[in-house]
Amino acid sequence: MEDNFVIRPAEIRQIIIETCRNVVGSRRYDHLQAGEWNSTIIVTILNRLIQELDRQRERRFKLIVNSSIAQTIGPASDPSSVTTRGLHVANAAYWDPPQDGMFSHKYAADKDRDFDVIVSVVWLSHDGYTAPAALASDLDGRPPHVVA
Repeated sequence: MEDNFVIRPAEIRQIIIETCRNVVGSRRYDHLQAGEWNSTIIVTILNRLIQELDRQRERRFKLIVNSSIAQTIGPASDPSSVTTRGLHVANAAYWDPPQDGMFSHKYAADKDRDFDVIVSVVWLSHDGYTAPAALASDLDGRPPHVVA
């Protein structure tokens, strides 16, 4: 049901892939940096989505971006032996399907990177809600509220 996507899934996926590639590249998992990577990923994706909504002059949506990093164990050269450390991610919502929606993408581990990044984007239409003009530029590169 793609008619409820305010931003096309291909665009959202591309934003997620480009952001993850720029933030984590081919790094190895580092527990001390994973929190910073997650924060940078969600801030960057949120700002790019806000810019896209602003470009469309679409201001009736609230956005939620979630990112989880899961370390993998085993050689990526043998996908059958790669396992994650027990991370299971699920989302559920009660909303108006014609207007609200969610998109998820897993930026998977590869031969250089030993962790997955799972990103979910949620948009909620809010009747009577209008985001301020030029919202993205007012944030100075950070979202209104980040919980990391």
